[in-house]
Amino acid sequence: MKKIKRISLVSLFIVSTLALTFSIIINFPETSKAITKYSYKSQSIELKTVGSADINDYPNDYVRAEGNKPAKDFKISDFREFNALDNYPLLVGGMAHGATNINILKQLGIGNFVWVGKQGYGMGNTPWNEANWWQQDVDAIVANEMYYMISSHRGLGELEKGGGYDMGGDTEYFMPADKATQDYIKNTGGKYFIGWQAEELDADMMQTNLQPAFSDRNPELYDYETTGQARINYENELVRLQKQAHNNGGMFISNQCITSQLNAFRAGNDIVIGELLEHLPNTELQLAYLRGGAQQFGGNWGVWVSPWYDGVPTADKGLWPAKFAQPGLGHKPSSFRKTIYESYVSGARIITAQETEGLFSRAGSSYKDVLWGTELKNFWNYAKNHQETMTPIVPVAVIIDRDNGWQPGNLFGNWAPRDTVWGKLTPTDGDNMLAQFLNVFLPGYKRTPESVSSRKDLYPGYFVATPIGPFDMVASDISVERLRKYPVVSLMGDIKFNAKILNTLKAYVNGGGTLIINSSQLKSNNKFMDDPDFFGYQLRGFSDNWLRSSRVNNTGLITLSTDIPYMNKTSYSGLYSAAVNGVLKGGEVVAIDANKMPVVVRNSYGSGKVYLTLTNNMMDSSATPKPLEFYNDLMKALVLGSNCNIKVFPSATGGTKDFSWQASYQGSDSIVVAITNNGVSSGYVDVNYVGDSTTASIDVGMTELVQTVTSTGKTFKVKVAADDVTLLRIMLY
Repeated sequence: MKKIKRISLVSLFIVSTLALTFSIIINFPETSKAITKYSYKSQSIELKTVGSADINDYPNDYVRAEGNKPAKDFKISDFREFNALDNYPLLVGGMAHGATNINILKQLGIGNFVWVGKQGYGMGNTPWNEANWWQQDVDAIVANEMYYMISSHRGLGELEKGGGYDMGGDTEYFMPADKATQDYIKNTGGKYFIGWQAEELDADMMQTNLQPAFSDRNPELYDYETTGQARINYENELVRLQKQAHNNGGMFISNQCITSQLNAFRAGNDIVIGELLEHLPNTELQLAYLRGGAQQFGGNWGVWVSPWYDGVPTADKGLWPAKFAQPGLGHKPSSFRKTIYESYVSGARIITAQETEGLFSRAGSSYKDVLWGTELKNFWNYAKNHQETMTPIVPVAVIIDRDNGWQPGNLFGNWAPRDTVWGKLTPTDGDNMLAQFLNVFLPGYKRTPESVSSRKDLYPGYFVATPIGPFDMVASDISVERLRKYPVVSLMGDIKFNAKILNTLKAYVNGGGTLIINSSQLKSNNKFMDDPDFFGYQLRGFSDNWLRSSRVNNTGLITLSTDIPYMNKTSYSGLYSAAVNGVLKGGEVVAIDANKMPVVVRNSYGSGKVYLTLTNNMMDSSATPKPLEFYNDLMKALVLGSNCNIKVFPSATGGTKDFSWQASYQGSDSIVVAITNNGVSSGYVDVNYVGDSTTASIDVGMTELVQTVTSTGKTFKVKVAADDVTLLRIMLY
């Protein structure tokens, strides 16, 4: 990601700045005013009331508690009932180094915390030297009664390696290295010090695996040949880094910025941070992993939003002389605005911006907020009065295998031109299935080389429409209690089937859920594929030539044999595929191929339903397999037809299709719906709410709102400005 030239350290101070190609963002918290019970690494520990007291009033063992090692044996994941930030306010702020910069953030009212960057990471107008060291930053932050987090580390392993994908990743030693400075940060900061941030961890794994010579520098971490070995290595490294942070007196803030967020939650990292914008996967995909991780494992998460795109924006070159800060560079303020509101409604408890250059400029003898600073200030002025935790409303979960390490390509200036698995393993047909079917939820979510090499196509590079609503990414070790939140669940990609997974799925469906599962996913374990009571269909065993299948003809004709609401057509044709033979055992044939053989079987099980799809990975049989159109529409139809109480559609008149949305309960009396318009024109959407409500209002954005009573609830027609966001608040009885 960002290439950073290391600054030489002379005695206790640093001389000057750094050159970057990218950069990183972070977040911080606030602490408790009352005794909190916090399940810390599976240990229930009381944190002592701190009030205005010194951090030494904490029982020190809470930051030294041993972590659980990632399990080699399959176990259903535990859920953390008490979280690191449970008693903290919403934490909103920006990055700063230097007492003057920190004071300005406070004076302008830009949030309630500060992210202090790594040693040597200059703000463009403030060097790291004896007069501008950690101690001065901490003194200024505490004097302003703000909370703070410090970037202490970057990358994986203990071998220092400098900068960027072309050098095989970026790893830096823990800084500050001396205990006296660590103690000053911890003790002087007291309740205001949140912890240590480790940056861009999964990006480093991806970059290091570009060349064998890079990974040979750290063989104990990168020596793996299977996805299971890779996951264990990676999660063990996350546990090691967390112990290092604990030993240095603070919580561990784990930054995952590709698709490894679930691993950080599973490893028990105290706080998981997603880095958004920059040159990274789009906002909606990363939020799906972050929401899903919190739902499956518990724990707090946040986002730090990076303006880096061939530099960072500034409105005052005299104040910010660094070469990388230029007017017109970086991501637009509107992109920042959409990102932070989407993250807020998705449940982020930490929201921060990277870089100080885009936050304020001079105004005569004083200062004023500008660009990203104005957006952050406006957001804080709203959000500080609405700090209750968000509980996301999500209609569908996508289950991936516990060991899944799929990572999208075409990132960071297109240095990774294709998808990878754990940085170096070859994607399987199942990985391709996952990557392709994500287009159902996020149409066109993947960058192309053309969009990476030009700024002209910011969409869908960083934002993608969600036509069937938000979704969560969860893993196959999720418990049934956590899975029951979702009306619809779809398995995607390779699944290493076992009895525990099957029992979880059975309990989920029995309780009323709708499950979509593919016959190819059952091939990983012959023992669990033959369950006619659950599937309503008996797949032939290997001894009966189970792999023989009827060939769908070359037109790939698939015809619905029963009505399914929201399906676009009743007959679909395309390239051929293969449907697995079997015997109907109580299920209902939903769709057939040209040979009248079943393509989809629906089975009632308890209070729910299972949809067993029978063609190979639901893909065609072309040289570069693509999802069959029929399955794209089936997936959409089952989600849109679910019993989720919030659905958002383009309005019949003046509607926009280029939007994404997220809804959450906030407190006990309201639902908040964030609608972001990614298009170039304003447009309308209809928010359908099923249930009792009194009225609704626009909290943020254009105020045009029409309310219509329906037989089951209400419809709210909302106008959203181009490249903007609207927050609708629905009040409940």
